[in-house]
Amino acid sequence: MEEENILVFSDYEKVYALDKDNLIEVTSRKNPIKVLCSHNEKLYDMDQSKIYETLTGK
Repeated sequence: MEEENILVFSDYEKVYALDKDNLIEVTSRKNPIKVLCSHNEKLYDMDQSKIYETLTGK
């Protein structure tokens, strides 16, 4: 299995993934994103009051 290196970052209200030369917008929020983290192979983001599962928005 080949290892993949992907950078995930946020820019105010959007979350992006950078995979080699491709910049992909993953999601956007109505409020500024304060925190990004991963846990148990899932990505989460948080604004001032709520935590979201980044890929599903739940």
